[in-house]
Formats: sequence, structure tokens, C-alpha cells
Amino acid sequence: MKKLILIVALLSSSIGFQAAYGATVIAHSLSTRQVARSERSFSRNNEILVVCRSNLNYPLDRTYSSIDALDRDAESQLNITGSYFHVYSFSINGDGSVTQKRNKKFKAN
Repeated sequence: MKKLILIVALLSSSIGFQAAYGATVIAHSLSTRQVARSERSFSRNNEILVVCRSNLNYPLDRTYSSIDALDRDAESQLNITGSYFHVYSFSINGDGSVTQKRNKKFKAN
């Protein structure tokens, strides 16, 4: 029973999407997940793909102390109603921190 509950929890979270995508992906809404699925410039080697929506020009910081801190910040964005999609690639450092490698922004329809 515990395994079933864990599987359901994983499938309903961004972590479940990560497992299905085959890489570490942070995307907290249906629209951001759709953009993540279509992203082709992502290398997947020791990187985290983050897609969020926001009205800000640069909603995420350049560095975070952990993947969890990055995930919390991405989740706090206007992921359903933001005017722009932001696609980020973060590298994972040896100490567990993450550093932004690249980003792009485009208008949400």
C-alpha cells in the first residue's frame, strides 16, 4: 500500500514529471510542463531544466544553495497567469548548490 501511495504522490508532483521526462525538470503547471516537453536545447547531463511563468524579466536568481531552494522559488512564480515563459538551465555543483547556465524568455500566448 505504501508503494502505491508513493507512486501516486510522485505522479502528481513535479518530481513525477521529472521521472517521466528522463531528466531533472522543474515545471509546476500544465503550461510550463508542456514547454519543458518541447525544449530541445537542454543537454540533460548534470543539469536541471526549469520552466516557470512570470511577469518579471528575471524571476529566478543566478545561484541557489540547493535544488530544493530552486524548486521553492520556481513554484512561487505566477506559473498559471504569468505573461512570459522563462526557460532556465542550472548546473549542479559539487556541494549541492546550483548555478544558472543559460536562460531564455518568450511571451506566453
